[in-house]
Order: sequence, then structure tokens, then C-alpha cells
Amino acid sequence: MRRQLNTISKAKTRLTLVNKKLSADVKMYEERLEKLNEEKVEDYIQHLNIGSAQAMVMKEVISIAKYESKHSRHYSPDWFLMCLLMSIRRPKMYNFILNNDILPLPSPRTSKGCISSMKFECGFNAPFFEALMKKFTTKTEEEKHVVLIFDEMSVRKGLKTDVTSMKYQGVVNFGEEESSRSTDVNELADHALVFGISSLRENYFQPISCFASKEPTLGSTLAKLVLQAILLLEKAGVKVCAMVCDGARTNRKMWKEFGISGSLDSTRHFFENPYDSDRKMFVLSDVPHLFKCIQNQLLKNELIVGC
Repeated sequence: MRRQLNTISKAKTRLTLVNKKLSADVKMYEERLEKLNEEKVEDYIQHLNIGSAQAMVMKEVISIAKYESKHSRHYSPDWFLMCLLMSIRRPKMYNFILNNDILPLPSPRTSKGCISSMKFECGFNAPFFEALMKKFTTKTEEEKHVVLIFDEMSVRKGLKTDVTSMKYQGVVNFGEEESSRSTDVNELADHALVFGISSLRENYFQPISCFASKEPTLGSTLAKLVLQAILLLEKAGVKVCAMVCDGARTNRKMWKEFGISGSLDSTRHFFENPYDSDRKMFVLSDVPHLFKCIQNQLLKNELIVGC
């Protein structure tokens, strides 16, 4: 019994020493982690031969490690958007990584809370163009050239109330004040008009605004929206070279407002850039839409090709 007691006592002493050493190591690493700042982390990561996505993961892991509780974490915007894309593309894999603590991912409840707090409104959003200006200051002159693209589609009618902003949704909305919008069931929006830009140098498409209208937007109104979009983009440092749309009746009316003509005796496919008179704005019709219209006409008239 004495031998067993001595053995247990010695083992307890050894474990106590090991525990003290581990506690001292944990405290030392916690102090070193607190002393780490973003500049030191950035300098260290730059010396590593890793990609930008891996560098973002390393910085996020180091940043999240400073929080003791999982409920008080703050995620960077880039990492949050990356996590949102992962959850959309692979929900099961996202839950597996989250449940096994492989990466510091926000919970689905946190993601839904952040998304619900974002404002999605019709019209041209001033904060968006401010952010776009900051983004385009980092691009070269060749990367700043884009094409303005817009299209209109039919949507289902419906009137709802946003409880967070106490505003109506589903009404005709061109970015005007809520008090001037009609809530009559017969005057609800049934068309959505979306504007976006596509880069000529890089591979991306960026929506910039949307509008809700009852029936297709008038050509005169569409021309004003196009001018406003060009001026806002140019002011943000974006070089708008051309605009692309389909050959709908309202779009052809908008072309006439800018003096665009396809007549053989008076062909004109560009107009002066309203922001820079030394540059031209070229007007292009969507080629895939032209092929679709030709196909529909051939099918409608039951074209028969002889063998």
C-alpha cells in the first residue's frame, strides 16, 4: 500500500509540474497572440508562398482566435461573403466544416441576421457608387472600361410590408419617396428592370441598380435612367464605352431618343458620352436575343426544309 501510495504521489507531482508548464505555455501564447496586430500578420503572410484566398483564411483564423466565446466573433466582410458563397454552393459541406470546427465559419443564424439587416431598395444607391469608386481607384486604365447592360423581365404581382423599414414592397418604384408610391392592387409592379456593368478586360458582371414598374418602362423614362447610370458610373471612375440591350419596343424608342438609327440612308450606332465629349457611347443590340427572335419566327411560321 505504501509503495502504491508513493507511486501515485510521484505521478501526481509529475502531472502537477506538467500542468503548470502547459498553463505557462498557454499564457505565453495568449500574450503573444494579443501582441500580434494586423501589420505584423500581413508582413508575415507576405513572406509565405501562398495565394490570396489562403492568406485571407490565415488572417481570419488568427483574428478569430483572439475571441474566447464563439458568440462574440467579428468576421471580415471578405470572409463573410466567401462563407456565404460556400454555404450556397455546398450546404452539406459547409455544415460539416462548421460542426467540426475546421474553419471559423459563421453560423447560418448569423448569416441570415446579417443578410436581413442589409437594405435592398430600388433606384441608384449612393453608398454603392461610393464603394465602387474606391474599388476602381485600384484598377488600371484598361480595367476601368466596361459595358452598360440592362434588361427588363416580367415578375409576379404582390404587396408586402417590410417590418424592419416599414415600407411597402411590390409597388412601382423608381427610387422615389415612399409617400408617392401607390398601393392600389391594380397599380402594383409587374416588371423589373435591372442595370449592370460587364468589364471588357476582366471576367465579371456587377449589377448596379434595379427598378420596379407597371408594364414595360417607357422609352423616354428608360433614356433618362440610362443617362443617370452613365453619369454616376463615370463620376465613380468607370469608363462606360457602350451599352447593350435587346430589341424590345421600349428599347428601340430609347435608341431614337439618343439619335440611334438603323436606316440604310442614316445609320448611326453611337452618341456622345454625356460625361466626356471626347468619347463615344456605342449602342449594341443583344446578338443572342436576335438569334432567339429568328428561331421563334421560324418555329411560329413552321419553316419546312426540303431534303
